[in-house]
Amino acid sequence: YNAQGALELPVSITAAVRRGTLYVPKGAWIGDSATGVTVNALVPGHKSDLGDGACYYDCSVDLQLIR
Repeated sequence: YNAQGALELPVSITAAVRRGTLYVPKGAWIGDSATGVTVNALVPGHKSDLGDGACYYDCSVDLQLIR
């Protein structure tokens, strides 16, 4: 979750992803989401400060474990 929204995803912790990084592969569809949104709900709507480009490849999130 972050200021833009929240969603639920299954989680795997592996050495393949750097600590402190959340990697969400392409292929998640709204129909597969328990909350009715995809990872795009977390992306800010503003443009980046570097080249005035999209911010969708990098945004900050917080994680909460739900069992």
